[in-house]
Amino acid sequence: LPMEITKLKVTPSIAQEWLDTENDINRPISKRNVNKFANDLRAGRWRETHQNIIAFFEDGKLADGQHRLLAIVAANMPFELMIATGLERSAGSMIDQGRPRSVSDALRIGGLLSSDKYTGYAVAIVKMILSAEVTNNKTLSISETAQFIEVLRDGIEFVCGATSAIQGSGIKNAVVRAAITTGYYSIDKPKLERFVRVLVSGMPEGPDDAIIIRLRNWLLIEGSNGGGSARVVRYRTILKILKAYNDGEDKKIIRRANENAFILGIFADE
Repeated sequence: LPMEITKLKVTPSIAQEWLDTENDINRPISKRNVNKFANDLRAGRWRETHQNIIAFFEDGKLADGQHRLLAIVAANMPFELMIATGLERSAGSMIDQGRPRSVSDALRIGGLLSSDKYTGYAVAIVKMILSAEVTNNKTLSISETAQFIEVLRDGIEFVCGATSAIQGSGIKNAVVRAAITTGYYSIDKPKLERFVRVLVSGMPEGPDDAIIIRLRNWLLIEGSNGGGSARVVRYRTILKILKAYNDGEDKKIIRRANENAFILGIFADE
């Protein structure tokens, strides 16, 4: 039989039945993806696209769409989807083999942001703050990423503009930009502006700026190496120094921080 495509409102019960009876040849399930899709469905962020097809092979087994079906079950909400049946089994080798779009590409192409300025930096900043504030490896959907970029729009545009001339692999990165973005919503603005000027130039504007130079030297030594946990520690250490500078305290030695001196609290820690 040739492949056929129809449209159907897939309810949680239908989705669960398909998963129970026809889903025995797919990839391991990613709970993070299921939660991401379910959150978007609950929030009304799912959109009908040509790639939202639920596909079945000729023998009735599920070929594509298990995470979307699981999301419908998890969200306990129906959604109208295109259903493809009669897919040749050999076609399974071609599913999900295309080049995935980056988050930045998807945001631009989808027109989800009020401005395309600094989109790449904005995505990295949001992800960095998320990893420091949320401890359960939460991932964001494209729509959620757009939402949080808009929430932090003013801070992101400030830090990207203010650090455009910054040099040094330990300083010109998402960790530093993310910490300064958080500082934008947490400390005195004139002090933050001066902090960034000194951090960028390496030239103190007064005796109180010695702490910034120590941080700058520490970041240059630390570099951009290390995995996610090392990046979180650097982010938290910058926040600690930001708070000390804002409070008029000096730190003769830069010590690594294990807690967030400031928390934006915009992410739900599910």
